[in-house]
Amino acid sequence: MLILCLLLNVVVGFEEVLHRRFEYKHSFKGPSLTDSAGKVPFWNAGGSCMPSADSVRVTPSIRSKQGWIWNNIQYVGSNWEIEFSLKIHGRGKIGADGMAIWFVQEAPAQGGSVFGAPNNWKGLGVFFDSFDNDNKHDNPAVSAVVNDGSIAFDHGKDGKGQTVGSCVSGFRNRPHPTQVRLRYFNNILSLELNNGITLRDGDFETCFTASNVKIPPGGFFGVSAATGALADDHDITRFMVYSIFEKQDEVGSKHYTVLTVDCELWTVDRGH
Repeated sequence: MLILCLLLNVVVGFEEVLHRRFEYKHSFKGPSLTDSAGKVPFWNAGGSCMPSADSVRVTPSIRSKQGWIWNNIQYVGSNWEIEFSLKIHGRGKIGADGMAIWFVQEAPAQGGSVFGAPNNWKGLGVFFDSFDNDNKHDNPAVSAVVNDGSIAFDHGKDGKGQTVGSCVSGFRNRPHPTQVRLRYFNNILSLELNNGITLRDGDFETCFTASNVKIPPGGFFGVSAATGALADDHDITRFMVYSIFEKQDEVGSKHYTVLTVDCELWTVDRGH
């Protein structure tokens, strides 16, 4: 196995390789998600949010509810990746309103009109929008909006004209949680998802890739959700944050890539 890794990953010449470092203070995952007090370490829950040992129910399937959970430690890196799993499900064929994943400059202390979080945020919002407000027959949908604090999200148009990327995705009432990979690296924002039909890793599909996206470093991760006249359960089962970066080791006039596995448990360094 070690020899195989060397052959695959140590390449003479210049090559960019991305590496990940797990950030446990910005993450949570079941089955031991909460502490003895029923709280998620390093996170603050509010509204109708109900953490449990296995998952966080951000809102229950009750009308006109809002819930949120915000990381209480600022993430100071510039490039990151989130792997998370969510489950949005309800009794009806149509649900509402949806869930949001956030990376913002300030973690709010209360809810708001944008999927359970305040409007005019500063940073990134990624929305899993269940309800078709503009009757264009293109929901459920996933979209991303970057805001400098001057934009009021347009719910009536489901954010159209404000997004940096989006796709239609049937994430409601799937047999398995929807798995998502959200990456921000060198001003490129990308999102891939497995919409919960299967759990096979190869079933991930690209939702969008957007370049020249400016998200300021130094922010707070969060999750929020809201229901309206219709109501779904909005659950998140894991939220795993990684710092991503490039790393090369120069030896003489040649460059050798250095491979570091998650959490830097071991390192392969092909030097002299």
